[in-house]
Amino acid sequence: MKNVLLLGAGHAQLSVLASLGQQRMAGGDILLVTAHPRQFYSGMVPGLIAGRFGEDDCAIDVVPLAKAAGVHLRIGQATALDAAARQVTLADGEQIGYDVLSINTGPVQDRSRIPGAREHALFVRPIESFIALWKQTRAIADERPLSVVVIGNGAAGVELMLAVRAALGARAELAIVCDGALLATYSPRVQHKALAALKRARVQVLHGRCTAIERKHVIVGPSMRVVCDVPIV
Repeated sequence: MKNVLLLGAGHAQLSVLASLGQQRMAGGDILLVTAHPRQFYSGMVPGLIAGRFGEDDCAIDVVPLAKAAGVHLRIGQATALDAAARQVTLADGEQIGYDVLSINTGPVQDRSRIPGAREHALFVRPIESFIALWKQTRAIADERPLSVVVIGNGAAGVELMLAVRAALGARAELAIVCDGALLATYSPRVQHKALAALKRARVQVLHGRCTAIERKHVIVGPSMRVVCDVPIV
């Protein structure tokens, strides 16, 4: 019997669980290791932030999927992989051997790329952690106006910025920092529509690279200091 290790519960891995739920794999003992018992669909996160969806609408519960597939489930974070020894080490020190390994852990962000970001910023990924921190942010916003800066010029940054406006209302001061053109990989027409949407939402568009994040400021370029309570990367 082969030991099959599914590392992570990303979209592809969830499809494997769904297939195994319909037809079990003979001759294999399967273990799924994932850091979280449920997975949020990233495309629905802006709607969640805006208040259009609840958490249960956006999340897939991994536990019943694993049970239906006959797959053992271990909640844990992998920290090391030894391909030669065919062994994965978890954050608590447990070592798990395997014959076959499938990795689908999902993307992560480099928290050291922007000086000060690790200490002061909210990172969108992992999504589970971001949603938990956003709840705290939302509670603070009920008490006083906040200034929020989103760092990122892609579609996710634009959607998230508009969602923040919908969530926090007119009192919040909002800005988006673009290292390059807004939605640079999209057509000029889409870029124009996005800029118009940000303008209607009273979001300030700042062109330049975010070079540092401090406790109360986001630094753009060599010297522009933007007041910020909540930087989101």
